[in-house]
Formats: sequence, structure tokens, C-alpha cells
Amino acid sequence: ATVLGNSAVVITDLAVGVHGITLTVTDNNGAIGVDTVSVSVNPQAPPPSDIFFDNFQSGFAKWTESNEFDWNPETYAERNIPGYPSTNKVAHADNCTSAGGCTITMATPIDLTPYSSATLTFWRYVDNDLDAGEFLRVEAYDGTTWNTIKYWTNGAGDDDTWRKETVNLAGYLGTSNFNLKFTSKQNSYLEETEIDDVLIKSGS
Repeated sequence: ATVLGNSAVVITDLAVGVHGITLTVTDNNGAIGVDTVSVSVNPQAPPPSDIFFDNFQSGFAKWTESNEFDWNPETYAERNIPGYPSTNKVAHADNCTSAGGCTITMATPIDLTPYSSATLTFWRYVDNDLDAGEFLRVEAYDGTTWNTIKYWTNGAGDDDTWRKETVNLAGYLGTSNFNLKFTSKQNSYLEETEIDDVLIKSGS
């Protein structure tokens, strides 16, 4: 590269690796100086990309519901997610009295093997009227076993507040049939759990 006066040096299209760049500098009086610098080019991280997303505005097409079918896409029951419009729909569950609760499971498993990182985020609301034995549980499937990754119940997270949760899925990256499910249990129509904006994203 040749630099004249105060010109900037722009070098493009270098491959990943370490390169020796020779700079020839000529000042305004014609004096010439030569120097070599080392330039490292690192791989560019790919931009984050959505692997899965559902905000429940179009119903439960991306989910399979089981047991009492007491999960419903509807507007919030008691409190809205901060900054969201009053028309926003969430996945709402109440009066799920089955022994194992009511469950929604992703209808199509996800292949996480191509990704070097993955993160799950979602909004959740857990009514503070939940009694002992009532809960909202989040489970992830690793190809063999369903693992509880989040759990809220009476006196443990039932804070009557919308909160955004984040789960690092690094332990599931070798799973070709990763899956996710939400299970809720209550004994009254006046006790709710709700979720929204379920997102699985690769990258940082």
C-alpha cells in the first residue's frame, strides 16, 4: 500500500489469517519511508438469526395441545406486557385441573445441530393466586429426555408480573429433534399463567 501525505489506508478483501502489509509513505517533500505492519483478520461472526418464533397472534398453529385444552390465545387477563398494545394476544391458561396439568408442545421439533449457539427467550406471567401444587413449568427435550428448565409455583416466582426469561440452550446444540413445552396447572378460572413471544435464536 502506498500512502501520500495524510491519506487514509483502506485495505479490503483480505482472507482470514495474519498478513504482513508493507506501507510505503511519501511526504509532501518527496521523502519516502517504508514499514511493514502485521494485520490479523478474524472470522466474522454470523448475525443472529431466528430459528423459531411465535407471538400467538395467529393461534396455536405451531403447537400441539394436550389434556384439558385450557390453553387459549387471548388478550391478557390481569396485566399487560409493558409497552404492548391492549389488543396483544398471549398464550393463556387457567383452570387446568388435570393431574399433570395442561400442556402445549411445539408441533415440529427443531434441528439444533447446525448451530454453534442458541438462546431461548420468552415472556411469562404467573398469577400470585396460585396455590401449593399449582405451577407453570417449561421443559426442553434433548433427544432422549424432557428436562425442566424453568418452574414457578406458589411462593416461588408467582409474582403477578410479566417477566422476560432467557435460557442458554448450549447443552442442546447436538440435538436433531429439540422440542419445547409449557405445562400449567391451576384449580380455578381466577388463577392464570400466560406466555408470549417464544423465540429461539442462534448467534449472540
